[in-house]
Amino acid sequence: MLRIVFSIFVIIHGLIHLIGFVREVNIPMTKKLLVKAMIPISALDSKVLGVLWLIGGLAMIVSTISFLIGKHWWWIIATIALVLSQSLIILYWSDAKYGSLVNLIILIAVLLLYHEHRFYSEIRKDINELIASQSKTSQSIITHESIKDLPLIVQKWLVKSNVIGKKSVYSLHLKQKGMMRTSAEGNWMQMTSEQFITADNPGFVWNADIKANPFMTINGRDKFTEGRGSMIIKALHTIPMASSTGKEIDQGAMMRYLAEIIWNPSAALKDYIRWEYVSDTSARAFMNCNNATISGHFCFDKDGDIKGFEGKRYGEFDDHYSLETWSIAVTGYQEFEGIRIGNKSEVTWKLKKGNFTWLQIEVTDIKYNCEPYFIMTASEPVSEELRAQLM
Repeated sequence: MLRIVFSIFVIIHGLIHLIGFVREVNIPMTKKLLVKAMIPISALDSKVLGVLWLIGGLAMIVSTISFLIGKHWWWIIATIALVLSQSLIILYWSDAKYGSLVNLIILIAVLLLYHEHRFYSEIRKDINELIASQSKTSQSIITHESIKDLPLIVQKWLVKSNVIGKKSVYSLHLKQKGMMRTSAEGNWMQMTSEQFITADNPGFVWNADIKANPFMTINGRDKFTEGRGSMIIKALHTIPMASSTGKEIDQGAMMRYLAEIIWNPSAALKDYIRWEYVSDTSARAFMNCNNATISGHFCFDKDGDIKGFEGKRYGEFDDHYSLETWSIAVTGYQEFEGIRIGNKSEVTWKLKKGNFTWLQIEVTDIKYNCEPYFIMTASEPVSEELRAQLM
């Protein structure tokens, strides 16, 4: 809605520029619409300025339309329009000075939207690089024979998930919604997110929009590729709040990837994951990536539905990293494209000072073995070369 309101505002501002055009080219009955410039202007110069008013107004309108239909170059036209508009306003300052306030508002909006465009462009670049890193292994059909060496409860989970008889999944794209908070005493904040995950070579790119308050959104990007993790957090896509890399982030991202195979059950068969029997309703999974190994404990009910996950993960508490128990409780289930997953869950840090549930998340949509699709307005298509790798 804010995008629409802003767009209407800019278009009206652009249309007002046409007043300058009709006045300077002496269209009948328009001579009193705009008075004298700050310096003497010849008749020829007046015609030129009229054309510039027209160009400025049309540039405002074209940039707005380009923005609305998702063209990534819209901000270039908007910048040209602002420079031209403000130059003309200065020339006709006595009568057009209030247009400077409008241009300032537009400039702030353009800067914010430009940074939003850059933020999502980087995400698209990360996803393209993640796709390019895949090994293009063939899609095998999952059979009862292919799962017979797994612990019995893991076999039951794969059967209950409806993956038997289907092709193994090499990529998935999820949309999510939920609530997040940064401390046990903090307020819950609404969140929407999406995530692209690859399975042949394990990796993911996740981005989220978190509504901190009615006037502020926090935007995050979490990435795991080639065994490395990184995290970026910005306010309004613009103001850096955090940027984290290092061995703790690598370990945490790998632990997250392992836990999230609950959304892609066929990944349990990948050669970088090894299973050990623990009990009739639990099993431990070991994941090896880039010469690093982690493990986590998966719990199920007796029929094979996934109930939760727990493992040791690095987290930042009191300005330093520590290895703590990280737990996921599955609270709901849904089928997507015929695959049954635990789509609702709560995520909790089990700390010495007490449990801290910080995330409640629901997967609202999944596309398996697909190219990325985006909720972002300024999206760009995946290249044909990368598209071919996904097919």
